[in-house]
Amino acid sequence: MLRDLLSHSALSEDDRQAVRDLPTRLRKLDPGSYLIREGDVPTHCSVLVSGFAIRLKVTGEGSRQIMAVCIPGDAIDFQNLFLGISDHAIQILTRSVIADIPREPLQELLFKRPAISAAVIHSTLIEASMAYSVRPCAETSEALLELMSASPPEALVAALRAAVKA
Repeated sequence: MLRDLLSHSALSEDDRQAVRDLPTRLRKLDPGSYLIREGDVPTHCSVLVSGFAIRLKVTGEGSRQIMAVCIPGDAIDFQNLFLGISDHAIQILTRSVIADIPREPLQELLFKRPAISAAVIHSTLIEASMAYSVRPCAETSEALLELMSASPPEALVAALRAAVKA
């Protein structure tokens, strides 16, 4: 998470240490499990330590639409930091380790440290911009989900690279 924030924002060493000092709980999740579902009440924000996940929404027709592919180091739940109800789901694609950060300590940190707050807002806006500027159709999302569930991570990365070049 810190690496992601530093990729677009300058943080002092004190701010970096404050992020490192946030309380976390590590947990392992299996492929196909959900970190959060649409309509759930979020209690924490999560960082993907290892593995792959996707952010998705269910369309009006009941199909799943992939909004983002999450890779290790991604803070995959900043969107839910201040929302009372999640408007998306996070599904785990491969065996993964997640670091859960309780919402309250993270919210307090953002209120106390403007540079970290700006970095989190920046990160969230970048992600939202990417998710909504290229909206794949439901059929593409379903095909990508099928590929992801049947392929090892290396094949997934190769397929995503090929799709970007096309």
